[in-house]
Amino acid sequence: MLHRFGPFELDERRFELRRRGKPVAVQRQVLETIAYLVKNPDRLISKDELIKGPWKGTAVSDAALAHVIMVARRALTDRNKGKPIIETVRGKGYRFVAEVTTSTTPASARDSRLEMQLPASSNPSKSGSTSDRPFLGREKELKTLATAAAKATAGHGSLVLIGGEPGIGKTSLLERFGKAAHEMDVLWGRCWEARGPPRSRRGTLRIGWREATSPACPDRWSR
Repeated sequence: MLHRFGPFELDERRFELRRRGKPVAVQRQVLETIAYLVKNPDRLISKDELIKGPWKGTAVSDAALAHVIMVARRALTDRNKGKPIIETVRGKGYRFVAEVTTSTTPASARDSRLEMQLPASSNPSKSGSTSDRPFLGREKELKTLATAAAKATAGHGSLVLIGGEPGIGKTSLLERFGKAAHEMDVLWGRCWEARGPPRSRRGTLRIGWREATSPACPDRWSR
């Protein structure tokens, strides 16, 4: 579901809050609280209801709850209007006072593009580039990765492990998937296979040891 209010959008499928189309960075518990209030507009929500709802029964002090509401208000601040859209009813609870319109959200264009861009063995390319050549025998694995990526964009991240003997194409599979994942941030990391730290860090370690063992510096690193 997609909830719109003022310049904001709350996308339940992606578990994302946006202001004028741009994502707003908020902590998960704050966003859970905002989502609960948005889905219950113009209704008094007591502290007990919030604890049973987004807080899932977790014991929380009045001060902690007040802090979450304060952060939520800050995230939902509309610079053009000074009135907060989360109203405090003293001694009772909170009320979301903005007008909310709700609509269903079909699979986003991003997810569709991700699935469409996955190479298929039945679609050989005429260009000779590596990224466009048919990728044989890995359709199932690519679809699994695409499904995991789609769930991640919906706010349900997970860990996918790829194993196998050396040389069977694990890296090629990930590189092919990374090229297909348009409009997504793909971060690459590699293990340092040599012994000891990389060269760029060795000098730092040596300098740190000299400083720690110099006469001007007490031996605070001694074991």
